[in-house]
Amino acid sequence: MWVDTWPDTNSPPCPNLSGGTWHTALARIDIARHGKRPNPVPTAFPTSQRLLGAINAAFYDRHSASIGLEDLWTLYWHNSWQVPSPRPQ
Repeated sequence: MWVDTWPDTNSPPCPNLSGGTWHTALARIDIARHGKRPNPVPTAFPTSQRLLGAINAAFYDRHSASIGLEDLWTLYWHNSWQVPSPRPQ
């Protein structure tokens, strides 16, 4: 659980999808906990590939949803958020 992600459109994913060892932006939460994920979850995933797995997220309007790790960059995290294309690697 992480309450202060401080996402940045340039933030790359963490290659460790089992626990996220980086302490920057979206890499803090790209942990393959749910969804279609490999077993065991990779700790050295090539981030140029499509990310596997999903997380559960709670939103300000009080709803929650399962979000695919690849889709984390498509959410509008704040007013000035611009969806990056392609996703940072």
